[in-house]
Amino acid sequence: MMGGMKRIIPIVLVLVATASSCGGGQDEQPRQAEGPTDRIGSATSTVSVIEDDYTLTPDQSSVPSGTVIFEVSVVPDATRPHDLSVYRTDLPPGRLPIGTDGVHVDVTHERLEVIGHLSSVSEQPQTLRTELAPGNYVLVCNSENHYLKGMWAAFDVT
Repeated sequence: MMGGMKRIIPIVLVLVATASSCGGGQDEQPRQAEGPTDRIGSATSTVSVIEDDYTLTPDQSSVPSGTVIFEVSVVPDATRPHDLSVYRTDLPPGRLPIGTDGVHVDVTHERLEVIGHLSSVSEQPQTLRTELAPGNYVLVCNSENHYLKGMWAAFDVT
């Protein structure tokens, strides 16, 4: 009987080693594939955005993916209130959908993703921190009629 045990122990050890090398552990979680356009990098970029009456000017139009900090201010002599929205979209920047009110971008449109928003921008710089994956974005002042008057800028994340 002892000779039979000597043969069983190596077989059991081989089975245990094989099972552990195949995964099969309870702690292992299924992994979902990520598309190349959904990966957010580790870079941190700061983008200065100046708003004036019907102009919106970022100091750069492209940054690497990762943390993007928008420092937004309005020129001192601007006469209108402004805001800033960051939208991810595959639509052309000058062709965003307009809501039923006829004066604001339709932020509920299926091809538009709202990434971040500052509701009231003043002369004092305000900060909007975002995490941006590679793709096409549009920076917009969505105050009444401002987008329609050209207050937007295309923005690319690589």
